[in-house]
Amino acid sequence: MDKKYEQKELPCLCIRSFKRAIIHVDMDSFFASCEQQRDVKLRGKPVCIGLERGIATSMSIEAKRAGVTRGMGIHDIKKVCPECIILPSDYETFGLYSLRMFEIVKRYSDDVEEYSVDECFADITGMRRSLNMTYQEIAEAIKHDIDTMIGTTCSVGLAPTKTLAKVASKWKKPSGLTIIPGKLAQYFLKDLPVGKIWGIGEKTTHYLQGKGVKTALDFAYKRLEWVEENLYKPQIETWYELRGEAVKALQTEPVDEYRNISKRKTFTPPSNDPKEVFSRLCKVIENACIKARRFELVSKHFSFSIMTHNFIHDGCEIKIDRPIADPVTFINYIKPEFDRIFNPKHFYRLTQFNMHDLTKDPMQLDIFGNCVREVKQKDLYSVVDEINRRFGKHAVHLGATDFAILDGDHEGNRGNEAWRKLRENWLPGETKRKRVNIPYCGYVK
Repeated sequence: MDKKYEQKELPCLCIRSFKRAIIHVDMDSFFASCEQQRDVKLRGKPVCIGLERGIATSMSIEAKRAGVTRGMGIHDIKKVCPECIILPSDYETFGLYSLRMFEIVKRYSDDVEEYSVDECFADITGMRRSLNMTYQEIAEAIKHDIDTMIGTTCSVGLAPTKTLAKVASKWKKPSGLTIIPGKLAQYFLKDLPVGKIWGIGEKTTHYLQGKGVKTALDFAYKRLEWVEENLYKPQIETWYELRGEAVKALQTEPVDEYRNISKRKTFTPPSNDPKEVFSRLCKVIENACIKARRFELVSKHFSFSIMTHNFIHDGCEIKIDRPIADPVTFINYIKPEFDRIFNPKHFYRLTQFNMHDLTKDPMQLDIFGNCVREVKQKDLYSVVDEINRRFGKHAVHLGATDFAILDGDHEGNRGNEAWRKLRENWLPGETKRKRVNIPYCGYVK
């Protein structure tokens, strides 16, 4: 052990190695791996996802080895790796593989947090007797099942807390399995930069570095009084977790509450046509309202922005008296501000709409307003949402969004549709409007 640390000890790390047993599953190069699993011709080749965005959002192991990095533009990708295959994002397929991954993990624990599309946490505390397996064997079984049943590899971390499990899953990538017993946590933290800790943002990193805290272990060795005096609750919880005390609970229930909803969309080529740009803005407004209605949320504080091709943003923030989730009303408020802001000398490539300070729909009709109209409007959107659920998003849409929906978001090869939207012969049991919930492993037409 380094002399710097040999005289120090974290008491709470050494009481028991696994007072809690938390697993973190992190899929490797998930989007690119899904495409390689779907099409055997792509296996072993450098593959990038993100054609429609013009940048790499996911890279296969082969592409990473060739020097392709996240956020790299298509032109630069071709320079670094001319043979790289660049594909559009196929979120429906990715979602199916994600559901399959979550289902496998839930075979071993009922307490599973679906943290993102390609990663999750699972609490397996106390499962050794019921499964007749050690914690290590449970972690190994989860990894084995995901690797073989889905065909895409994952990295798994096992530790006493969520934060340490995150550290473990990143330790050996790709396709690694790392176990951090509480009493050995200091060996994994002593060289880990403080900015690499899950839950420590860029501003907090600079602040801690200014205080002489360079590594995760430096942070873990700080006294509680110092941490409480200098940091806020999220960072204090991270401090506890690094010391082996599980204080971050797993969020096992689906998210049904939001404080804000934000929708944005880029499009190519950039446009200086106000009708086109406004139609695209109306589309993101409609998308935000669809999500808000799904969770029965309303807002009276909203904003929008448009961005030029050289990344200059302009927009406006608006507050009204009554919270709503009606896209037509939002559009009526936004149109005058859009006309004021829009400059035909500029070419725009992005629209964004935000609903702030969301609250549950109180269902209280305004006695001074048109009560009958509000009731009919709510019934109308209920029917529209049901039709769109059955026949596809935007099967019924506002006339204001017609141009954006019919024209698409991109021209040229960036507008190429993803595999599942192009297929005429779907996976077994599927039609264009009826999809299976779990992908077939390795199926190729």
